[in-house]
Amino acid sequence: MSRRSRRLSYELLGCGWHGHALVGTDAAAVRQEDDLVVREQAGLRWHRCLRCDAWLPQPVPASPDRPFPPERAEITLPLRGRELRERYVLRLIAVDRVIHCVVLAALAVAVFVFAADHAMLQE
Repeated sequence: MSRRSRRLSYELLGCGWHGHALVGTDAAAVRQEDDLVVREQAGLRWHRCLRCDAWLPQPVPASPDRPFPPERAEITLPLRGRELRERYVLRLIAVDRVIHCVVLAALAVAVFVFAADHAMLQE
């Protein structure tokens, strides 16, 4: 197995938790300049996920909201790569600190409860 295939893909985790980031799913028609994000073939539209880079087939919308997919300048790209990894790592560190805080607070309460009943515990 190659080293690349063993690495954790944070993009796939993001798409698994939050869904794919697709553009142009509500467009009536697809233009040639939209080939980077949307392609139409055999009655299906293939949308490119902006996060994990997968191509997903979608049916043509029955009641489109806009005539064409948004221009490239209008598209907000989701986090990918190092920035996405840092986001997950920082959230994991925050969760770890919360768990430590709760456990240490519970231990402190237990110490204070036992210290208050010190005389009873010595009997």
